[in-house]
Amino acid sequence: MSLGVTAVSVAVTCCSAFSLITPDFDTTSLNSTQVELSMPKVNGDRPILTAAVTVGGGPEVPLLVDTGSPGVRVFANQVGSEVTRTDIPVDVTFADGTRFVGIEASAPVSFGGLATKGPITVQLITDVGCAEGKPECVGAVGIEKFSAEQPFDGLFGIGLQAASIYSPLSQLANGSPVTFSVTADPAKGSGAISFNQHPTAPTATFDMPAWAQPRMPNGYPAWASNQAQGCWSYGGQPAQCLPTAFDTGSPTLFTDTRVPGAPAELGPVPEDTVVALAATAGGPPIWSVRAGSTPGRDTVVVAPLDGGNNINSGIALFRSKLVTFDAENGKVLVSDR
Repeated sequence: MSLGVTAVSVAVTCCSAFSLITPDFDTTSLNSTQVELSMPKVNGDRPILTAAVTVGGGPEVPLLVDTGSPGVRVFANQVGSEVTRTDIPVDVTFADGTRFVGIEASAPVSFGGLATKGPITVQLITDVGCAEGKPECVGAVGIEKFSAEQPFDGLFGIGLQAASIYSPLSQLANGSPVTFSVTADPAKGSGAISFNQHPTAPTATFDMPAWAQPRMPNGYPAWASNQAQGCWSYGGQPAQCLPTAFDTGSPTLFTDTRVPGAPAELGPVPEDTVVALAATAGGPPIWSVRAGSTPGRDTVVVAPLDGGNNINSGIALFRSKLVTFDAENGKVLVSDR
């Protein structure tokens, strides 16, 4: 399943007067804070990360942690009474063709002992289906069967784009963290989001472009976090830097055919094909994955990608490296643990 990859289209909000000034980042209450994550599996043996989240005072439910898209999207039957619904429709399509349909609403959100600064805009999902031309997407079964089969009840989008909904990490009670880092630990079967632990010696630093609307509605910087300039190659070819989604939301590593050495045919690449990430164009690899080396996990697919990127890292990188998103300066940092 690759539901969590960046949505095909994301609305851009207008800026308000107060968004011209960047509010202070929280470097006090969030320092050294961690949110523990679970690591269930989808489609057999493919791990994902979920956070236990409460929306509108409702039950604590698992939401797929998605660094590739912004905002909280939750099944409408999993929220509490502290929800204000609107008549604004939601219809978002993800890269595998799965569609989430519903309405916008506002509700307080809490997770891992943290809470948003009052109600935030969320999406209440009332139906799941497939986009036209992709009838075999994982959403084809409809919302009831989808929610029964998948180990999550929506998305916890912590990408740094500015949209009609945006990252709950940027809307915390005491302000946004300067950085957040995501790790997945297969040995423990769990993961974590850590705040304000900027690595002192990252092995690679990749720039994120400014988002089309350079401020979130509450004034924090907005970044095209699914278009960081990661440097990739197949089979030992010189790496080329291309727009990259460093994305926990997908259990699969996707590239298009522009990556040096990529197979010309679309679809899963042959087993033992090596895909590598370098710190610079033409530089040596800092991380690599061999397709099929762990059955069901190290899946690499060549496909045309939406969202302005040529590569989607999937969760594999997060299983062995510390990946840090710098929300103040627009960087993605990859470090040894």
